[in-house]
Amino acid sequence: MPLIVVAGSLAKDIDFGAAKRAGIDAAFSVTPAPMSFAEAARDSFASLENAMLNIWRLWSLAESGRGNLLRR
Repeated sequence: MPLIVVAGSLAKDIDFGAAKRAGIDAAFSVTPAPMSFAEAARDSFASLENAMLNIWRLWSLAESGRGNLLRR
């Protein structure tokens, strides 16, 4: 089963090789763009909901066989 990380934000210089070695298959940011903490807090529910919906859509695409996104 893939390990997907959902974080408030991701660093620009994230080392995806190190993340993969740590067992992380994918990482997603909840915030769609750089913003202040106040903005992120105000929109946190909608931002999290949107991020999770996008992950679910990606997962569904892979599971449907329409995309070769998940290795079995």
